[in-house]
Amino acid sequence: MSKYLKSFILLLCVLLAGCAAGKVKEDHTPAEVPGASLAISVPAQEEKASGPFEISEVMVKNKATMMLTDGSFPDWVELYNHSDRDASLKGLVLSIEGEDAGTPLPDLTVAAGERVLIYADKRLDAGDGIHVDFKLSEGDCILLSDLTGKELDRFEIAELAADESLCKADGELWSTGYPTPGYENTVAGYNAFQTSRHCTSPVRISEVRVADYGVGYDSNAPHSDWVELINDSAVPVELDGYYLSDESGDLKKYQLPRITLQPGELYVVLCAEQDERQYPLTGFALNAGRETLYLSDESGVVDYVSLHDIPYTGSYGRVTGENGFFYFAAPTMGTANDAAAYRTISAAPVSLGPDGVFDGVESVTVTLQGEGEIFYTVDGSLPDEGSMVYTEPITVTSSTVVRAISVEEGCMPSPALTLSYLLNEGHSLPVVSIVGDDPHRLESLLRAGSRTQEEPGSISLYENGEKAFSRDCGFTLAGKSSIYESAKKSLKVRFRNAYGADSLDYDLFDTGTDSYDSFLLRAGQDSAFRLFNGEIWQELGLEMSDRILNQHSKFCIVYVNGAYYGIYCMKENISPTLYAQWAGIEKSSVEDAIPHDGEPDSYLAMYRFITEQDMSDPERYRRAAELLDMDSFIDWAILE
Repeated sequence: MSKYLKSFILLLCVLLAGCAAGKVKEDHTPAEVPGASLAISVPAQEEKASGPFEISEVMVKNKATMMLTDGSFPDWVELYNHSDRDASLKGLVLSIEGEDAGTPLPDLTVAAGERVLIYADKRLDAGDGIHVDFKLSEGDCILLSDLTGKELDRFEIAELAADESLCKADGELWSTGYPTPGYENTVAGYNAFQTSRHCTSPVRISEVRVADYGVGYDSNAPHSDWVELINDSAVPVELDGYYLSDESGDLKKYQLPRITLQPGELYVVLCAEQDERQYPLTGFALNAGRETLYLSDESGVVDYVSLHDIPYTGSYGRVTGENGFFYFAAPTMGTANDAAAYRTISAAPVSLGPDGVFDGVESVTVTLQGEGEIFYTVDGSLPDEGSMVYTEPITVTSSTVVRAISVEEGCMPSPALTLSYLLNEGHSLPVVSIVGDDPHRLESLLRAGSRTQEEPGSISLYENGEKAFSRDCGFTLAGKSSIYESAKKSLKVRFRNAYGADSLDYDLFDTGTDSYDSFLLRAGQDSAFRLFNGEIWQELGLEMSDRILNQHSKFCIVYVNGAYYGIYCMKENISPTLYAQWAGIEKSSVEDAIPHDGEPDSYLAMYRFITEQDMSDPERYRRAAELLDMDSFIDWAILE
């Protein structure tokens, strides 16, 4: 049994501010730089551009950030006149390093402290500003030179998500989900950019929800993403002239029905293929991680929005009388958007010391740092602006969970920082700390919940007293009869974009598999008298053959909301993702089905074919081998 107790190799990489691998800007706070929490490691840049101009911001995947009047969404480069005098672009050339030639820039005077956009779309004859004869790709290095070829500035492009930009100031880089084309790279600049986004269409996108996983989510109840439209004109409008889509290459995915929308009237469409509620259905869903949405008519796109970082409890939309889009803490489906609205989300606070498992200590001091005011709780619940205010380091004397948020002026409260402190518990096994956003609901789920109920929260893994990972997730009960018969419940841990990301990128079982969309915390109880039976046989099966679809596992100690809950077995979850990884195939090619009697292609039909036919017949055996992985099945039969 020592195999269950062995330590697995930690792959945790500690991110240190100012590391040599990439100069991520330290002196900009989230209040100064939008999306500063999204900083990434990038190659070091020159300290200062030679001449009055420097490349200050770049976007290589403009999906729904900025549209030109011809309906195109080009990638762009922003030049900033950082001098104290007006200067002309004449005599400057913009190019990609390694390419034969670049594009000379026109005789355009840029005022001191002002910025100009250069569109990288290979359309030199296009209107709407300055265009260059190349496009951008990740990994490119953009050069700003004079006509003699002397390099004045360079900008190396790192990997970016759609509608993220890469900003530079004083030779240092950061990525952001709040791009500021043509404006200073600050929150004020982002506000100014959003204010400039004037929509002239009478029908507009009013509000969008990309995730419907709130506290108490029940998969038996109808749920879906949704889009709310508004007639913002003074006259009635026929909706059937408009279309919704999540793809710029297929703008007519969903045509709105023949309905007259009165001035100021709202109209809701569900982004789903089927739903029990009486709403129209688009037939496509929205990705909660990062998505684009387009409203178009026969002339092309009339409104558009880039959707990202929307809390699972919130939404994104317009405010009456304001341009651009805002985050809402609470959705207002089908009613006026009169809830509190924010352009940006505060960056989460950070802890200046480690959390985890501590033995032989009287106390641990928790020191937090962040922009704006910090609020915290010590019972595992999500803090809000009514929680305790952080004014000095917190002293922890017993096992508990500290959660904290930052609230910057004018910004939505940040996601929660979750820290678990387990003091003098004397554990040698790995420790898992699970926390419910609503601790009472999570405890209720563990007492008498159902398999369809999902509670949002956070999970952390600690080994040898150090943190392996900490991630937001959802918790559901796992198992069948054990849910009702056993007092100790098993849990499925689910990762969704709604909670921050759709996978956990960590090698949980030291197998080389470093991506999981779910895993199990199994109570390890096959009956009242057998606690480890299944895990022992599965471990023997893994040692016997790698051709058997099996579950790797590891025993651990589980804490719930800071309180000891028991010994559990962390296990891989049998799912399309696990099967695809095991078989070495694409997840999209895996079908996940529960057999039902009477279905001709079901497991039961296969079973009857094999058991009722003579398998000594070569043709029948060939057909059986098409239906069943014979090598794996034979190994499993031997194992049993």
